Amino acid sequence: MNVSDGILRAANELKAEAAFDRAQARGMVGGLEALGDAAAILDGEGRIVEANGAFSRLPQALIRAVAGRLIAEDKKANDALQNAIRSALTIDPHSPEHIQVTGIPRQEGRPLVVWVSPIRPNERTGFSFVHALVVVRDLIAVQPPPAPALIKVFAMTPAEARLAQSLMNNRSLKDVAAELGISWESARTHLKVIFAKTGTRRQSELIGVLTKLPPPRQNDI
Repeated sequence: MNVSDGILRAANELKAEAAFDRAQARGMVGGLEALGDAAAILDGEGRIVEANGAFSRLPQALIRAVAGRLIAEDKKANDALQNAIRSALTIDPHSPEHIQVTGIPRQEGRPLVVWVSPIRPNERTGFSFVHALVVVRDLIAVQPPPAPALIKVFAMTPAEARLAQSLMNNRSLKDVAAELGISWESARTHLKVIFAKTGTRRQSELIGVLTKLPPPRQNDI
């Protein structure tokens, strides 16, 4: 094997590992969205490689992506966020797990809570390179119950459970349909079935019923 062949092989192996990491990241943030949490995976340079739908729905006036990097609009909060990300990505491989918590304030009302955790490359995580996990919870937003709970308790289909989760926080049916990639007519049909299964007639009643379900747990992923 000549030098150019070796370089090409190494490059292809790195590409394969990166693709595998992206698949791992997609599964991780998807599992956290099922628990109602916004989540993003950052690569070794702090760029977002994967984020779930809940992350895209966070208040852009508080936290957003700029050139692929997370930025908090509040300067003090952003300094804390960037420090937490740098710490997660430069953590000693032999040090104990360390999760940093910070807050992003609103002018009025409760803040966003942000957890930043390192993801080490090992057999347990399945990752090939160092990454960071960022989880954001909006203390004002209503946390939707996990899909498995909706399926078990109300005999919803997976599609109905996704719609029911997305309708929390009084979002419109039109917006939810567009986000889920279905027509308004299909969303309306699903909603009628959801109303029948939950014994409700209006979206406000549905939210009231769903918020009484037990809180999400890790084994609900």
